[in-house]
Amino acid sequence: MKRSIIKIVLILIAVLYIIGIICVPFMEPLRFNVFAWIIFAVYLLCAIFICGLLGNKNKQYMATDEEKKEGKISQELLKERNKWFMG
Repeated sequence: MKRSIIKIVLILIAVLYIIGIICVPFMEPLRFNVFAWIIFAVYLLCAIFICGLLGNKNKQYMATDEEKKEGKISQELLKERNKWFMG
């Protein structure tokens, strides 16, 4: 829930900034300021990065019983191999 709120707020700030530059009279000088656009681009890159980090973490990977058995066998074989390298 918190992740989706954070994503919405980050996107909303970017959209409101663009709308503000277009519609609000006292923000009109920012429309032609290169430094303001550079800061906005950096903000967008950071927002995209943060939204990417806050992606869906609820992915579940199901393994069949056969895959679990194969995984246990592989772990045992690796343990045996490591005994020979360590000793």
